[in-house]
Amino acid sequence: MLDQGGPISRAASDKKLDRYMAAFDRYGLGRWAVEGRDRGFLGYAGIMPGREDHPLGPHFEIGWRLARSAWGHGYATEAARAALHDAFERVG
Repeated sequence: MLDQGGPISRAASDKKLDRYMAAFDRYGLGRWAVEGRDRGFLGYAGIMPGREDHPLGPHFEIGWRLARSAWGHGYATEAARAALHDAFERVG
């Protein structure tokens, strides 16, 4: 898996997925896979709780990691809007 800073190991990727699944179980939201019209994987996006030791204190943030080939096509904007809508409408 590629991530900010370059490729990460399978163990690090699994740990990240576990964190995303735990956030969904606890808060009802998390990161989503982003796919193109051809259903090819482009990256991920969504809302996650901030780190517990973050200087801002408890908060949630929208984030995304997209393949460079997906940049400039509106995927991050579309995903951020969908995540906000989901957070406010479904999760509350």
